[in-house]
Amino acid sequence: MHYRFNTRTDTAFWCRCQEETPLGGARGFCDMYQDVGPSITTSEWMLSPKNAFGIHGYLAMMVGMDVPYTSWYKPTQQERELWRHNFARLGKRAQKGMPVKQALGVRAPVGHDVAGRAGFSAGSD
Repeated sequence: MHYRFNTRTDTAFWCRCQEETPLGGARGFCDMYQDVGPSITTSEWMLSPKNAFGIHGYLAMMVGMDVPYTSWYKPTQQERELWRHNFARLGKRAQKGMPVKQALGVRAPVGHDVAGRAGFSAGSD
């Protein structure tokens, strides 16, 4: 799939890959994805249980490579309201959170930042 749908670099190599790479057992999944877009419920049955990537891996690749699809899901008004409600509820919870450094109890050694990189003063942001 990566060789078939990767359009990041426009070279002769990648153009040939896009044109000629066989999809093998992933063909059904790829065809379905291009018709209906990312969906766990309609595509999981298309993969072998022995597939190393699984449905989440396949979806991550397709979404990450921005593979186009023709159908967009249109949520109902009830689903939109539920989304807005949950978004607002989680936003309020996030406002009560604490900064990452405080949450992790991280203290950088003198001269390093919290990621361990040298050249920073302790306590600087």
